[in-house]
Amino acid sequence: MWDHFPPLCTGFFSFLASFFNFFDLGIGGGSLILGVVASVFSYTVVYAIAIGIFVVYILLYLVYSQKQQRYTARQLEVDIE
Repeated sequence: MWDHFPPLCTGFFSFLASFFNFFDLGIGGGSLILGVVASVFSYTVVYAIAIGIFVVYILLYLVYSQKQQRYTARQLEVDIE
């Protein structure tokens, strides 16, 4: 079946499959873990943890995107010279 797709497409499909697998694991695992936290503590703690995870994710994204922009700018400078 994979013989009919060019290599670029198979890489994209592998990425897409991995993305949805981890998305499903995050939804399922997160709901189980936060459900246990909610039963032990309160929903205030659950929301605080969720906000903390979101803030950490945004900070990691910003750091990674800055590195990517610097790398791209360096590559453009090398290509121009």
